Amino acid sequence: MQGNKLSHNPAHNQKAQAELRALKLENTRLKEQVKTQAREISAIGSSLYHYKSEIRTLTSQLLSSEAAERKRIAEELHDHIGQDLLITKLKLQQLRVNGRPRTIVKPSGR
Repeated sequence: MQGNKLSHNPAHNQKAQAELRALKLENTRLKEQVKTQAREISAIGSSLYHYKSEIRTLTSQLLSSEAAERKRIAEELHDHIGQDLLITKLKLQQLRVNGRPRTIVKPSGR
């Protein structure tokens, strides 16, 4: 009977049908598991996209903040150097005129 697909033995047929039902149930369970995992993977992918977008935004903000801070520091240095140069110039002019330096008070805030 090995060549026949159907067996004439009722006990064998019942066993085969039970195995078939078990396989169908397992197949259904596995399909549901695959669907669940696919939804989970999709949700993770959406989260990753969101996080990547957030990282790009934060990186852009960081770069802008760094540029603004560099500009602020450069302006502050420029202002202080300008004040120091002006005071030095005034002292030199006073030396030329009087031959002695006059005390010049630096502006406060430094």
